[in-house]
Amino acid sequence: MKTNDLMEKITKQILEDMEKGNLFWETPWIKTGNFPKNAATRKAYRGVNVIWLTSVASHQGFSCNSWLTYQQAKTAGGNIKAGAKGVEVIFFKPLTVKEEKAEGDFEKKVIKYLKYFTVFNLDQTEGLDHLRPKSAEEKPFNKNEEAERILTQSGAKIVEENPDKAFYSPTLDYINLPPRNSFKTEEKFFSTSYHELTHWSGHPKRLNRKQSLVFGSVDYAFEELVAEIGGAFLAGHVGYEYDTQHAAYVQNWIKVLKDDTRAIFRAASLAQSAADFILGVKFEKKEEAA
Repeated sequence: MKTNDLMEKITKQILEDMEKGNLFWETPWIKTGNFPKNAATRKAYRGVNVIWLTSVASHQGFSCNSWLTYQQAKTAGGNIKAGAKGVEVIFFKPLTVKEEKAEGDFEKKVIKYLKYFTVFNLDQTEGLDHLRPKSAEEKPFNKNEEAERILTQSGAKIVEENPDKAFYSPTLDYINLPPRNSFKTEEKFFSTSYHELTHWSGHPKRLNRKQSLVFGSVDYAFEELVAEIGGAFLAGHVGYEYDTQHAAYVQNWIKVLKDDTRAIFRAASLAQSAADFILGVKFEKKEEAA
């Protein structure tokens, strides 16, 4: 399968889910913090692969969200079940090329080379029960402390000036949240906080994302999609269920994805970068999941 065909296939599936009102961050997997991981390396998948593999796991009814390649299964002492069909995941591999600027003058430029691998869910394997993930209850950290740490260590200015609205102001560079006791649950409070914190990460002096102030515009809707995905990534990191902040934008997101088959890849990549920035994760970009 060509990479472009795969990207269209992934976008089509995500679009179908959105049109049915099924947002990836509302699946049982994400609600319980079970983000897709490679069963052999224990590394978490990133970017659009989080959305893609979670969607496949949900549609196929798999009992876990762990994946590995045919060779990894064989190396681990197991095998893929007869007739099992794998699913492709996309990776960006940095590639340095020479770009001619003038006659006889070249400049090195790093581009992202797209490639993909076929992976199988652990439910599609035999002899690999020892690779199955531990239950979520065995997480070593205190969820509340970790959730609070993300807010306090971000360095973001968070105030409670407007009790009726949650928003991030790009011009004044601060986040407004209603009083904590006005939220029905901790999940709702942190979902709102992480959504706005993702917006905050896009400021020019941080990740410098394009943040339109024109309500209802394509750029505005796209940034809201980035914030939803980023908020879900952060909530999942601490094991909280992400509470959708702007479901009213679903139709706008559907239009964006229909007009540009690569939009979901950019949104997921930007959301992953935002989550990494907020969490203080230094990701080695030798080979990065889309």
